[in-house]
Amino acid sequence: MAQLNGLNLNADGDKWYSGINIGDILKIGSKTYSDTLKAQTDADNAAAAIQLEKLKIQQAQAAAQAANASSTGVVAKIKAYALPIAITGAVVIGGIAAYFYFKKKKV
Repeated sequence: MAQLNGLNLNADGDKWYSGINIGDILKIGSKTYSDTLKAQTDADNAAAAIQLEKLKIQQAQAAAQAANASSTGVVAKIKAYALPIAITGAVVIGGIAAYFYFKKKKV
């Protein structure tokens, strides 16, 4: 009796597939299929994690730009109102000084 890679080949006329166990074939096939699915799922999860990190970075950049824009906007508003406020203050102080100056002259 000759044996080739786990297959029994008998000279008695047995069929070539008589030594094959269907259970082993199904077990090996299902393990290969599940390994393939696991590898594909792991690759998909890694790609999703990378995309998530990219989105987090973009969100942080957008928040930084918004904070920068709002602080720049406040400074610009303060600069825009600085001259009118200074002029108004000078006029008010000048008016108060003129009031007391002319009030003393009348008495």
